[in-house]
Amino acid sequence: MASGDKFYLADKATLDEVKGKIGNTTDTGGSNTTGSVFGKLNYLVSQVSSYLSNIYNRIGSQSDTANSSTSSSTHAKLNWFLNLFGKTDDSGATVTSGTVAGKLNEILARGCVKSVQKGLITSDPSVINISISSINPSKSIVLVSFTNTSTTSYLTIAVGVRAEIVNSTTIKISFTSGVGYTSGANWQVIEFY
Repeated sequence: MASGDKFYLADKATLDEVKGKIGNTTDTGGSNTTGSVFGKLNYLVSQVSSYLSNIYNRIGSQSDTANSSTSSSTHAKLNWFLNLFGKTDDSGATVTSGTVAGKLNEILARGCVKSVQKGLITSDPSVINISISSINPSKSIVLVSFTNTSTTSYLTIAVGVRAEIVNSTTIKISFTSGVGYTSGANWQVIEFY
């Protein structure tokens, strides 16, 4: 064989058959069982593009917004969540408005205790009702302790003292047996937010 002579591995019919199986870059309609190699590749590229587009739409953009945690794109849901919880420096929240961080900052700014009322009973009845400023009984506690109010050496031994919230404007202090007229009680009503 001389230099420059053409050497064919297959005849033209075989090469045309192979070329037909490879196809052209513009071929479409491929599947796993039919179509040219390029048709199958183009089908695969279109499927991947479709899946990626669907994923991108579900992710969304950073400016997406939503009005619940179950609607819209992932970015919208994340923005809804971040807006619900807020930033650490949020303030001005109320019971019905504002972010979670804003509400927490309001509680921390004013404290957890709404009011404290206190007094000393120096009388000797076994039960006494005391009028107080209005409170929410379900958010309040009453504390009481026995005290000896005598200025003499006479010491009275008390078995105990008990306090309870009767209603929003009344507490009741009860002394148990063994208390004499030199006894008393310190009381405090603490109301929380």
